Amino acid sequence: MSRTVKVAVEAVAAASSSGVLDVEQRLSRQIDAVAATTRTRNDERFDELMMVVAPMAQELRDLRREVAALRDGEVASLSWGGGVAVGATPTTAAWGTVSSVSPVADPSTAIQTAVHPAAVDAGGLVARGAPVASLGVVLSPTTARSPLSSRPPLPVACAVPLSAPLIRDRDNVRQLQLAHKLDGVDLFEDGRQCVPMLTMAVGKGWEVALDEYATGLEKRVAIRELEALFGDRWRKVGDKGRARRQGKLYSTRAGIYLAFASEYGKRGAAVGVETIVSDIKAKYAGRGGAIEVFKLARADYPPQF
Repeated sequence: MSRTVKVAVEAVAAASSSGVLDVEQRLSRQIDAVAATTRTRNDERFDELMMVVAPMAQELRDLRREVAALRDGEVASLSWGGGVAVGATPTTAAWGTVSSVSPVADPSTAIQTAVHPAAVDAGGLVARGAPVASLGVVLSPTTARSPLSSRPPLPVACAVPLSAPLIRDRDNVRQLQLAHKLDGVDLFEDGRQCVPMLTMAVGKGWEVALDEYATGLEKRVAIRELEALFGDRWRKVGDKGRARRQGKLYSTRAGIYLAFASEYGKRGAAVGVETIVSDIKAKYAGRGGAIEVFKLARADYPPQF
């Protein structure tokens, strides 16, 4: 009996931790957005900005205190004989007050600890509370998001967990957004990943293709940066038609990409990206059109398996 109670209470504590992790991520994203706004809108008054930031910070502090109390105080006493009946788990109203309980069918349901990630409804708004494991959502740069709730809902059974890879992807996306490297770039998000959907330039010559890979076009993220953060997912997400088109373009241009990667690996640390790009352009200047140069580069820099 005592072991069952202990397992149930520890599961509730783990659920609370998951809820706080979700709120920390959402608060962090909003705070990043405020920081980005301050860089571009210097006319904003400081007290007006603090009215936005202060409640977020206070909520995060409150949540941490509640979970600390749940772990260090209430959980310890409840685990060894106090106040929770077998088959009971705190209600949403009792967030941080573990003495308030409501019966459930089975205490093992408390172990279903997960937080709903964002999901997009038919209107294009991001709505929390709906599982999206089987959905693939394309978020445009102007997609609206719902306001942050005052408290996250307690995790419920059969919810979709906020996975570590998804959290890592979102953090990487936010860093690129703060650097304005994803301006105009759509995002693909489901319950497992969040990936920029960079569309490769077409019909602009091999020099532009090289720039797009090495330095990025129009101050956007470079393909090699995307590969370092997201692997090849940036060109494979979305519908099958898009994945097929992007894959074909990438395969065709792989020779010039290999040329840059090879030369940069040899001396990039000493001379820098711009010098490598300039040297490759000089090497293949006047030797044909894009298709010819891609083939020459592939012959000069064969793939290393």
